[in-house]
Amino acid sequence: MSTRILASGLLPAILMVVATPHASATLFSGNPVADAWTAAGVSLTSGNSYVGGAPDNGNGDDSGTPYNLYKNTTTAGNILAECNIACTAWVSTDTIVGLGAVFPNVSGTNNAALVFLKWGVTSSNYSLSTFSTPAGNGRRDFDIGQGGFGSVMATLNRPLASGYSTPTTALQWVGSVQSLPAPLTNNYVVLNSIIVGGVFQSFEGYLNVTRLNAANATSFVFDGNSIVGVRTSTSSLFLETNALVEGVPEPSTGLLAGGALLAAWLVRRRR
Repeated sequence: MSTRILASGLLPAILMVVATPHASATLFSGNPVADAWTAAGVSLTSGNSYVGGAPDNGNGDDSGTPYNLYKNTTTAGNILAECNIACTAWVSTDTIVGLGAVFPNVSGTNNAALVFLKWGVTSSNYSLSTFSTPAGNGRRDFDIGQGGFGSVMATLNRPLASGYSTPTTALQWVGSVQSLPAPLTNNYVVLNSIIVGGVFQSFEGYLNVTRLNAANATSFVFDGNSIVGVRTSTSSLFLETNALVEGVPEPSTGLLAGGALLAAWLVRRRR
């Protein structure tokens, strides 16, 4: 077999690998570790992702509930067979951006009553705390637009059992806090969680960027700093932890890399 044939056969395979979206998970089990999502830090006040407590809760107290952070970006075709009805009207080519968490000490220490995901756009100002105390001083407030124009927040009250669900609330910052565009929020955000002993063991959430941008008629790019958080209560008196997930790249990053590789290969052949 000639070198030319080998090169011709290998190049498409190389391009396929390079152009694969960030993380190659094809599952949506509710556990980002099992699904091979990319690790993105830890929430603890001494960890590398701590932002702070509740942004509007007086002294900003931290919830004291530790968890590990994860991120993933892929296309909907990898999860449609699993989430089924929960992914209403999604199509295989839709870009979806995932945020999630795993609680490492499920038995007795996880008292999270509500979890939330804040997807930041390119202009996101979400940032780390500069000191390790429960109050924290990082930027974390979705309600005043710190996630950038077009950013999205979804919450999930602790469900009675594991499984797929639509968010308890799903909002977007477009100069003010608004509900996601009609017709239905489950057209844009789907979550899956694993509940053990009545508490969260882990959870995952996907935002369908393609569908949301089509509904907004605006091309928001959800590759900015984002936040994964928990609250210990769904009442007005709550403790809350916000933890930072640094930029979640969209698949176009890999596609651009694949194009660069192709160009370099063609130049080399011409030489």
